[in-house]
Amino acid sequence: MGLEVDQCYLIVSSAEFNDTYPLNTNTNFSLDLPSALVLNKQWEVALTELWFKNTATRGQMDLCADFCSESLVNRRFIPLLRRVEMKRGYNHIIYTNPNYFNISRSELKHLNFFIIPRIVHSDSFLREELTLKVHLRKRLTGIF
Repeated sequence: MGLEVDQCYLIVSSAEFNDTYPLNTNTNFSLDLPSALVLNKQWEVALTELWFKNTATRGQMDLCADFCSESLVNRRFIPLLRRVEMKRGYNHIIYTNPNYFNISRSELKHLNFFIIPRIVHSDSFLREELTLKVHLRKRLTGIF
């Protein structure tokens, strides 16, 4: 049986689960929560903070999570969590008004995050650890 909550924050790193998932990279990584998160109601998720070092000059990336409902982006459906504008060097981005997306599962245990580079002027733009903070909550009702 999993944990039942109304909301929670997850802070995860691309380097955290390399022993369990040796094929993890900074741009595509999987992890397992210590216990399953039971989402009996309608839930949503938003990226609230992001830390990374960008070795490219500038660019954009689509940060995706396999538990997000899919969005139509550039003529294809992807489980988009957030499109991120990148600057060269260390980036610590805080989203004070985050965009929430529906969660497509009723329970979360295994998660996969991946990046689709958009406008990047380098072959390898994320050579170091990517850390992100996401907020999961029951979907608010009555908001259109």
